[in-house]
This record gives sequence, C-alpha cells and structure tokens, in this order.
Amino acid sequence: MVFSCTVCGCINAAAWVRRSDGVQIVRCTQCGMGVIDPIPDDLMALYDDAYYGQGQPDHDDRRYRDYAYTAEHGVGWAAALVKLLRPAGGRVLDIGCADGHLLTKLGPGYAISGIEANETAGRIAAERGVDVLGRDLLDPALIDGHAGHFDVITAIAVFEHLRDFGAGLRAALRLLRDDGVLVFEVPLMSAEHDNSVWLTSSLEHVWYPSELGLRTLVETELGARLIGSELFIVGYASTYVGLVFRDAANGQAIRDLAERVVLRQADAASAEQATARMLLHLVHAATATHTEVGVLADLPLAMINPSLLRRFSELWQADMWRFSLARAETEQARTRARQLKADLDAAESDRVRSHIELTTSLVLAQEGLTTARASLAARIAVEIDLGQQRASLAAERAAADATLAASQAALAEVRAIQAGAAWRVAAVLREATLRYPRVSQHARRVARIVWWTVRGRLISGLRFRRKVQAQLRAEAAGAGANPAQLEPTPLLEQELAILQETGHRPPLAARPERASDWPLVTVVVTSFNYGKFVTDAVDSVLAQTFKDLEVIVVEGGSSDPTSRYVVAGLQRPRTRVLMQGPGHWAGANRNLGISQARGRYICCLDADDTLAPTYIEKAVFLLERHGYDAVSGAMRMVGNDQGQINIMEQPDLDALLTGNQMLTCAVFRRSFWEQAGGYRDADRAVSGYIYEDWAFWIRLAALGARFRNLHHDAVLHYRVHGVSLSRGNDVLPMEQQCRM
Repeated sequence: MVFSCTVCGCINAAAWVRRSDGVQIVRCTQCGMGVIDPIPDDLMALYDDAYYGQGQPDHDDRRYRDYAYTAEHGVGWAAALVKLLRPAGGRVLDIGCADGHLLTKLGPGYAISGIEANETAGRIAAERGVDVLGRDLLDPALIDGHAGHFDVITAIAVFEHLRDFGAGLRAALRLLRDDGVLVFEVPLMSAEHDNSVWLTSSLEHVWYPSELGLRTLVETELGARLIGSELFIVGYASTYVGLVFRDAANGQAIRDLAERVVLRQADAASAEQATARMLLHLVHAATATHTEVGVLADLPLAMINPSLLRRFSELWQADMWRFSLARAETEQARTRARQLKADLDAAESDRVRSHIELTTSLVLAQEGLTTARASLAARIAVEIDLGQQRASLAAERAAADATLAASQAALAEVRAIQAGAAWRVAAVLREATLRYPRVSQHARRVARIVWWTVRGRLISGLRFRRKVQAQLRAEAAGAGANPAQLEPTPLLEQELAILQETGHRPPLAARPERASDWPLVTVVVTSFNYGKFVTDAVDSVLAQTFKDLEVIVVEGGSSDPTSRYVVAGLQRPRTRVLMQGPGHWAGANRNLGISQARGRYICCLDADDTLAPTYIEKAVFLLERHGYDAVSGAMRMVGNDQGQINIMEQPDLDALLTGNQMLTCAVFRRSFWEQAGGYRDADRAVSGYIYEDWAFWIRLAALGARFRNLHHDAVLHYRVHGVSLSRGNDVLPMEQQCRM
C-alpha cells in the first residue's frame, strides 16, 4: 500500500494494524504517525451528551463514566503548569474544555476561554464563567477572529480526535501570541510499553501519534520549538506531554520549567513547581516516588477535594496490591532458592561420595593389577631361573671336563717347563725379587709401560694414573679432588662398570619390629647426572637441627660416567650409597632407597635441591604430636629463577585432584608408602611425563592420609639450572594430568 503522509509529507509504503472494533490503522513507516482509514464523515456525532457521562448510563469504553473524577487527575496538572507559565495572569484558551474543569482551577486574574464540541458541556462551562468561542478548532472564522490573542493554550487529549492533526496544531499556534505557549497531551504509540489500550478502549481516536511524528510536525513542518517526553501511566499506556512555543527569547525559561516539572531532570525550584510535578507524575501518571509523595504533606487545603482524595486512595490500593504481589513473589523466590540450595548440596555430597568410591575402587584395582603382575613376573622368573640352572649345570659340566683336560695339559706343560732352562732362570729371578724388592717394583712398572705401549694405551694410562695419584694425595691432605676434572678414559669406564655391578648394598636384614638403634627419619637423595650437586644436597640434610636421621643416596643409572664416579665415591657420616643400573626413572630410584630405609618417616630429595635447616624438626613435630601423615611446605627458587611459591595449608583429596599441593620433599609415614605400593612411573613414550609424586600423594589421600603444609615457610630450595625431568618437553600440561 502506498499513501501520502499528511505529517511528514513522504510518499511511502505504510504498515497497518486493526483496532478491536475492526477499524484499520495506517502507519507511516517514515515518521510513525498512524491514522484510521477511512476517517468518518461526521466526527461530531461521537461527542454527544453520553460521552461525558450525562443522560442514561452507557458502558461503551469510548465514553467517560465519571468525568468529574477523571478530569480531576487528568487535567489538574495542566492548570498548575499554566500558573507557572503565567503567574501574573493572562489570557488562557482550553481546547476541548468540556465543562470548564481545568479553566476554573486557575482563579482570578486569568481571562478564560474554551472550545468545546459538545453543546451541553459547553453550556455548563459558560455558566461557570468560561467564554466558549465555538465548537470546532478548525473553524476559519474562529481562527481569524482570535489570531495572536492568547498567552497560554491547553489541549489535553484533543488533537487525536481531529480530522487533520497537523491543521489542529497549526490553528493552535495561530491563536497564540508570539511569546505564547501551547501545552498539550496526546496518546503515544510507544516503542517501549504496551499500546494495546489505545487499540481496544479508546475507539473514538482518529490519530495514533509517535514521538518522531510529533517532532517532525512541530519542528520541521511548523517551524516551532517542542519540549516534552513520553509519560507512562502505570497500569494503562503511554502519552506524550509537550510544550510548544515560537519565541526564542523566553525559550530558556520554558525549557528550565519543563526540565524541573515535566522531564524531572532537575529538582523543583519552588513549592508551586513541586506541586505541579506531583500532580503530573503522581496523581496523573500514578508513578509514586519519595519526592512526589513528600509534597502531599504541604498541599494547600484549597486543592483537596473528594475526587483528589479518591485518586489518592486508588493509587494507595494499587501500590499495596503490587507490594503484596511482590512480597509473595519474593517469598516464592526464596523458597525456590532454598530448595535449589538443598538440591545443590545433595548433588555435591553425591559427587564427593562417588568420587571417593571411584578413587578407592581405582586404587584397589591398581593394587590387584600390581599383585597379579608381580605374581606373573615371579612365575616367569622361576621358569627362567630353572632354565638358566639347567643350562648352567650343563655348562659347568662341560667346563669341568674342559678344566680337567686343561689341567692335565697344563700339568704336563709345567713339568716340561720345570725341566727346561727357562724355569731355572725364573727361579733365580724369583729369588732375586724376594731379596731385592725395590728392583722388583721398578721391573713391574717397566713391564706395565711396555704392555701399554704394545696395546696403544700408554698416554691415557699414564694420565689416568697421575690423576688417581693426585686425588689420593688430595684426599690424604683433607682437600678432596674436583670430580669434574676426571675425564672418562677407557680405564675409568672399566672401573665404573665394576661399580655398576658391585655397588648395590645387600638388603636389610628382616626384623620383626624397628630396632632401638635405627634412626627416626630416612632421607632418600636420588641423583641422575647430578654428581656436581649431590654433596650440597647431602650436606643440607646432615646440617638439619634434627639429628636422628640417616641419608641414603641412590645413583639412578646416570648417562654421565663422571657423575656416577662422584656419587660412588661419596663419603659422609650416616650416609649409604646405592648404585642403580641404567633405565630407572625417579619413582623406581626412590622405591629402591625407601626399601633400604630404616626410618619410620621418609623424605625424598632430588640431588640438585637442598633443605632449610629446621625443616625435618618442624615436620617431625607435626607428625608425632599432631598425628599428620605427610608434611611439606613452601618452595623458594634459586639459580636461574628467583621467587617463592606458597601452597595450600591443609590439602585434601579434592584439592589434590585439581593440583599438586605437596612438595616432592614431603616427610611421610613409611607405612603409607607400603600401603600405596610405592611410587609409580609412567611410560613416557606412551603417555608423556606424569608427576609420579603427585600421583603418589593422591593415592595416600585416598587411603585416608592427613596432609599439612608449612605453607609460607620455604623449606625447599629448588635449584633452577636448565632442562630437568619435571621441565622437559614431554611433560603433560597440568589440566591433562588432572583428567588422567
């Protein structure tokens, strides 16, 4: 549909809706103004005596059922605003004056005139002193006869009833003086609030204005100024209250008044402004605020009448009803919140219980799997051992036969040698060796040099011999040689191979209970290529204020021969050294050391870290006096990085499942290590590196262990010196380790 808008003048496609009586409303898509289509020929017929509630009762929603009451709260604010615009009096015209209710509120000093379509209402207004000029605002004779005559014109709920909205506004402006003001209110098709009231009850309306359409008409088409805003009437719909003027000289005063009374953008500057503001926003729009309600205490007695009291009563009842609904909804919300909290608590309790049960089942399953693997491995070992024993017996029998034959041949050879001249010479030499030992010693040295020369190892053999002699001299002098200066030579590698084969200490003798001379704490120091740091780690343990302890150093199969040599030669009081072959990870090395431990409590320390001097003493106090099962503390980084990392004071199973809250050097009960099956290393080639100590703490927590941290006490000095096991590229992210 295409039509020409009489407001903005555009020719545009129109949107349309229907009222409840089936009448079509066409709306301009440019300015939003709506108008019924078609407009009835005789609009005056709508405003008979029944329109104002006179004559027979009529329940038509288009009619007023109690006009006196409606007028009191519908136009009282306009009378108060007129007094503020012209406090000294003046000429006032009310378009659609009805029975003169608005005009008679002005009092003496005002020349009051009106225009009213209903003859009966106009006659009543005239009897009350209103000069009724006519019935039709658009009457050319009326406009020409009173052009430029009035100081203030009011048009409350008028323009929406006219055949031509723009012509009505234009006529009102012609009737104003140059410095006059038009005060109007029209229904508004709001963009924010429900407009269904205007489409279902006010069926005598011809126009359905929008705020954009009003501004376009007044400011663009008529060249006047407009100040106003949307006014939402609570429980009903929106209207638009505006002030129109042409003279810019008094524009600031009008704008200031509108901001304080209509727009409420500033506080009222006088009691009269506060009263007008209260009548508009509280009495008319039913919007109760502390400011507007407070004005009632100072309301003049002359303004109070039965209709106003009835309005206050209805507003109070409406607020009480809304308050009751809000209180009921609040109580329902609280009940729902309490129920929701109870449901959440129950769900959380179920989740924790399920998590504990799942963890316990997992630990039991892992223990069963470990037992089965151990049993299978034992059976395989027995079978292999039997096979090896059979092969060994056969080899020994063959070797015995070969030895017997060789012995017989050797005996024959010895007899032949003894019968020869060489034996007689050798006998002379042996006798000379016993008689002259120094000559014999020089002869052996010469023979060794000749042997090295023949084998091509003269230089390396002499270099190694000098270094060994230098080390022995330094140790004899109490200084100790620097192990970093010992380069791995073929002979040194041969010596390390011997250490690897013979370095393990035999297992502890089985005892029914702890011996009285055994230490209370065992500190297991594990070293892999950390020979240059291991002495500092062991010394930090021996320097503890708590002395009832022992140290077990586990050499974990280092790839650096020099590091293995240093650890193998470590000599410290209360210290034992265990040598592992290659292919052992951190967990396996710790398990070996703990298996040889005699202490009731275990502390595992990496060889590149050190302990604070009072750590073991504090940990033992918490373990012995307060019954905790594992104790650690904060960590201070030294070396390439600096800083301190604090951890949770009392972590439980839930906390440990989301992050590692215990240090590697925690002091814990050896009995829990036995229950948990020790440390367990992950296959790095399959899953990547997983912190074996973190998994160990989780198993201890699942078994009921109680944890405590000296969470601000830096008990561990963690050395940062390049790529380590826990900082390698194959270390899984913490989030992924949590899920595993």
